[in-house]
Amino acid sequence: MSYTAKHKLWDHTSPVQPNVEISEGTRPAEAFKPAAYLAVERFDKWYENWFVMQAGKVAALDSAGRVVHAGLAAQAAAYQTAFQNNANTPETIAGCKAVARAVSGLTLYTANDVAQGVKNFAGAAAAAGEPVVESFFTFGGNSLSGMNGATAFGDNDVLVQANVISKPIGILASNVWVWAGGDGFNPTQYNYHNYNLQHQIAVLCDYYIELPVVLDTNYANAVLPGMAAAVYSAGSPFTPGCFVKVGMDSNMVPATTSDAWYDIVGQVLAVDTNWPKDYMDRVRTAWPNLGTIPKLNQSPGSATNGMPDTINLSAGTQAEGTVRINLIFR
Repeated sequence: MSYTAKHKLWDHTSPVQPNVEISEGTRPAEAFKPAAYLAVERFDKWYENWFVMQAGKVAALDSAGRVVHAGLAAQAAAYQTAFQNNANTPETIAGCKAVARAVSGLTLYTANDVAQGVKNFAGAAAAAGEPVVESFFTFGGNSLSGMNGATAFGDNDVLVQANVISKPIGILASNVWVWAGGDGFNPTQYNYHNYNLQHQIAVLCDYYIELPVVLDTNYANAVLPGMAAAVYSAGSPFTPGCFVKVGMDSNMVPATTSDAWYDIVGQVLAVDTNWPKDYMDRVRTAWPNLGTIPKLNQSPGSATNGMPDTINLSAGTQAEGTVRINLIFR
C-alpha cells in the first residue's frame, strides 16, 4: 500500500494580534468634550471664565457624545411630562411652555448665559429663563425653542426628544470650563482666537470619594454655587451600606429598592459626622473675614469652626457631616 505523507506547514508571516487594551477603567483614556449648550454656573475671577460643570458631579453623554450633567435626563423627562399633560383648553405652545417651565429643579439659562453668547441645543441664542432641556425637543419637525407661542398643541400631540441623555457614565474629575468653540482644536472656530483652557475632559468611573451631606432645601445656598454634594430630603438620610443614584441636580441622592440596578452609581461605605477633628477648631486662622464673601477665603481652622472645605463651602452642617461613596459604574 502506498504511503502519502502529511506535512506540517509553517506560517511565519502571520500578522501580530491586535491590542485590545486602551487604559485602566478608573479614568478611561477617552477624549471627552463638554456640550456647548450647558448653562454657566460659576465665574472664576483668576482666569476670567465660567465653569459649566464642577468636580464630583455625575456626568452622562448626549446624543452627540458630549459630556453633560446626568441630571438633565430627569429634567427632560419632567419637562416633557408637564408639557404634554397640560390641561389648558385650548392648548397652545406658549401655555404648555409656561406649565413645563414651572417644574421644580430645572436648570435655567440666565442673563450670564445671554452675555456669554451661549446657544441652546438647537443653535439659537439662549434666553434668560429658558430651561436648558427645552431645546432638546421638537414638535412637527421644528425645534420647540423657536416655535410661535400661539401654535396649537392638542391632547394627542407629543414632543419628540431630539437630544437624548444617556445613563450616568461617571463623575467629573475636575471642574469643566465653558466650551471654547468649534471642535476644540481649530483656533479659527474659537469664541476667542487665542483662548482655550481645555480641549477635552476626564471622567472618573471607579474611585472612593467624599462629599458633603446637604439637605435639598439648603443646597441652593452653598457658598460655592454648583459644587457637588450628597443631597437628601428630610427623613431620607444616607446610611452606611445604602446605594445612591443621580438626582435632577446631578448630585448623589439616596436610592430606593424600586430603582433599577443600572441607575445605581455608588454605595455608601461611611458617614462621618465626627467633626471637627484634630482640634482644628483651635487652630487660629489668619484674616478670617477677608473678602466680601468671607467663607471663600477661610482656611480650615478657627474661622470655619474646624470644618473642612467640603462642609464650609457647601450648605451642609457639622451634624450632617460628610459621606464616603464607592463609585459603581458598569
